[in-house]
Amino acid sequence: DDIVWAATENLIVQIHSQTYKILNLLEAHRRTIHCMILVQSHVWSCSSDQTIKIWDVKSLRCVKVLTGHHTRVFSLCSDGECVWSAGWDSSIMLWSIKTLEYVPLQVKKRHKDGVSGLLFVNNEFNKTKEIYSCSWDKTICVWSTSTVKSQAHAPVLPHSLLPPSPALTVPGFRRATLS
Repeated sequence: DDIVWAATENLIVQIHSQTYKILNLLEAHRRTIHCMILVQSHVWSCSSDQTIKIWDVKSLRCVKVLTGHHTRVFSLCSDGECVWSAGWDSSIMLWSIKTLEYVPLQVKKRHKDGVSGLLFVNNEFNKTKEIYSCSWDKTICVWSTSTVKSQAHAPVLPHSLLPPSPALTVPGFRRATLS
């Protein structure tokens, strides 16, 4: 498709990727938008207004407003079944792509400060699907999507310092503290 979705402050802007013409402006959130992702036929956006909104890409209508975070929502990431959201309150929540509803799984808080980013990794080495979460507490946590979805808690592993090299995919590391 030739349409790009972008965010500026509380607006979502649709731009034609070849002509750079602004096609649509949507007043999307009450506060700053931090992240947007495309999941099937929906664009998901999250904001400092503590909400996640789901937009139909064809009608441009907001089809669902999700609440649950108690502070700013900074990041969204999809693993193919769920959208993971992360916020300033150090929580990570899961939302069903199929039902567009909260998935009441226990994602135990591992970060001690706001979670600033999420990244989905299809780890070929371990044959696992993982979500990496990073935080202002200078930690990175690695979540196995199958472990979280089976209602099991992520294992409590000892904190480990990263090696001097910037490689974050060192086998065996599950939590890393950056110095």
